[in-house]
Amino acid sequence: MVAATFMFRDRLAVEDPGTPVAYGLFVLGSLRADRYLLDYTWYRRVGDDGKAAPRFVQQFDWDGDQNPELLLEVMGTDARWPAVLEQVDGEWSVAYEAGCS
Repeated sequence: MVAATFMFRDRLAVEDPGTPVAYGLFVLGSLRADRYLLDYTWYRRVGDDGKAAPRFVQQFDWDGDQNPELLLEVMGTDARWPAVLEQVDGEWSVAYEAGCS
């Protein structure tokens, strides 16, 4: 599994980017056969939705279902909060997000 966060006109930190033309992009991919394929994308444009830029913290099996969950730390303008991604039937989705300021 590969997880990466990309920022445009912003930093992965709790701060105001100073422009509405900024975004955070988190991607998750996994190795299948002989190449990595994209499994999940979290895109958030500051001007449209407010800042919420996630970074990977840890992979674990929180609920014991033999499928991994991912703990993310999400950076906003004034606060940071946890989010959890879970995989159900091969699809990743946000299972929990504490919310933003």
